[in-house]
Amino acid sequence: MPVAEPEAEIYRNSPQSPPFVPPRVQSPPFISPISMHGGPSSLPGPEPSPDPRPAPVHEDPNESEFEFMNEVPEENLQTDVSCYGRRIEYRSELAKGQYFPNKKQLTKKIREYHVDKNKETYTKRSDTSRLEIRCSTSGCHFKLKAKATNAGDTWMITEQDTPHTCTSEYTRTDHAQLTASIIADIIESGIKEDPTMSIRSVAHCVRVRFGSITPKYNKLWRGREIGVARQFGSWEESYNFMKLLLIGICDKNPGSRHDFWTKPSFDRNTGLVKQGVVEFVAVAWAYGPCITAFNYLRPVISIDAAFLSGRYEGRLLMACGYDAENQLMPLAFSIVHKENEDNWDSYVSYQTNTRVSKLH
Repeated sequence: MPVAEPEAEIYRNSPQSPPFVPPRVQSPPFISPISMHGGPSSLPGPEPSPDPRPAPVHEDPNESEFEFMNEVPEENLQTDVSCYGRRIEYRSELAKGQYFPNKKQLTKKIREYHVDKNKETYTKRSDTSRLEIRCSTSGCHFKLKAKATNAGDTWMITEQDTPHTCTSEYTRTDHAQLTASIIADIIESGIKEDPTMSIRSVAHCVRVRFGSITPKYNKLWRGREIGVARQFGSWEESYNFMKLLLIGICDKNPGSRHDFWTKPSFDRNTGLVKQGVVEFVAVAWAYGPCITAFNYLRPVISIDAAFLSGRYEGRLLMACGYDAENQLMPLAFSIVHKENEDNWDSYVSYQTNTRVSKLH
């Protein structure tokens, strides 16, 4: 005979009885449901706790939240509202009220903007606190003004209300605002992969970035030089580093020798000696292990010169010997401006003084 399940007393007033709960298990307290419209439930039970969420606030989209927003022309910006306040999104790349980390970034942005638009400008005023740019075309009323702020090196555009009213010259093949520094920025990734990047490849990268604009050869060449200097240092820095490099080689290779020759540098206009500046003449060095091994080589020395490429060119002079197995052994090296009799005599004398070419 079936036995009816006992009904728990605690759920007697609920609209729907839950499954049977054994007497030894403590049932959870009754939680009154909350209606969808946010009001109290019509079901019996404890009063619900108030909603912790704040009531929605309906903002007037036409009401300005910050007074400085009125300083920026409406056609230059659009705003949106977020939990952090009103954010400014400029439609123009050179809108009034924009900030830049420093003057260099500001001038770079102005140049790139006008190269993209195929408009040429000139600088009417530029100092440590003010910058004024005007259009080069007569009759165009474009004007941009910027000033330095009190927050570090930051600059802000203070005036840019009139757009360009001139027409672009589609036949222009070069651009005044396309400087060698901007070209170096364009080819930065290419220089990292290939430091010997050709001028034709540089011109191709510029055309890809700015369309039909193709600068002159000398500007492309200077842009490549600046790009190489940014990645690997300039030629002058390399010559200055040469002496430190040879000192380090002699320190790690006992018995090595090196000599560095320079001459005073004169100013071309005044003819006076430049203080603290010298010109490179030649450099020679020999490794200690090669000097020690010379006495065990065959009595034959081979000399030759190689061309050095770069801005200052030069020649690399080298002397080699042969061991018992006819393997080459480098003896001494030298870098000079050109290959002539005087430089070869100096090079051979250096070998003699370093006891490298002590033949009998």
